Amino acid sequence: MKKTPLKVMIPFIISIVLVVASGFFVLKVLLNHFFVVAYASETYAPPVQKFEVLFNHPESYLPYYNLGNCYYQGGDYSTAAAYYYQALSYEDIPQDRDIPIRINLALALCYSIDFDNLKSDTDIQSALQVLYTARDILMEKGYANDEGTGTDATAQQLKEDIDKMIEKLQQQQNSNDDSNDQEQQQQEEQEKEKDQEQNQNQDQPQPMTQEEIQEIQDNRTKSANERAEEQEYYGQYDENGEETAGGSGPEHPW
Repeated sequence: MKKTPLKVMIPFIISIVLVVASGFFVLKVLLNHFFVVAYASETYAPPVQKFEVLFNHPESYLPYYNLGNCYYQGGDYSTAAAYYYQALSYEDIPQDRDIPIRINLALALCYSIDFDNLKSDTDIQSALQVLYTARDILMEKGYANDEGTGTDATAQQLKEDIDKMIEKLQQQQNSNDDSNDQEQQQQEEQEKEKDQEQNQNQDQPQPMTQEEIQEIQDNRTKSANERAEEQEYYGQYDENGEETAGGSGPEHPW
């Protein structure tokens, strides 16, 4: 069997590699185009973007950003935030890509808060922590700052809106604290009044039972009988026990 010359094999192998690389590039372009069209028409296809993750190098952050956009538009803000975080985990992201990723992540975090159901202090504190995180994401690379001179106008405006939300929640938290203090004070006053009432009831004489009343009457009758007997005795006998001639005997207070 005649061997194929090496000078023929090398170009053949190079051709195969070029074909595979071209196919890889074309597939990547088609996937991106499909996503752009679907995203613009609000026909989202996260499975396509998940498949694109395998074919997107060196811009490996891009599919995660696209996936975040899919779930964001679908109202699943927690999942969207998770994909935005994944996108930011890659290094050397161009600034024109980094800014929208951070803005969308901050928005997803804000929309993940259910502002209509922040009843307890714990709920408010959790929401504040999310807002602090969203604000820090925008300020991390100077796209927004406290002086109002961030390098990106959209990020700066979003940061200021988040500050307003934080201030509103802090006011609500303070209002809840004042209300809780008032409720606690009212409870303490009610308990104090209850204790005072119990003490007053204890100080007041309790009504006598029928048995006790009968016992007192019996004792009075017994005492009266004993006094009558003593009067009769002292009327008949002197101090030495001898019978007297008469008289009623010594006077007694009874």
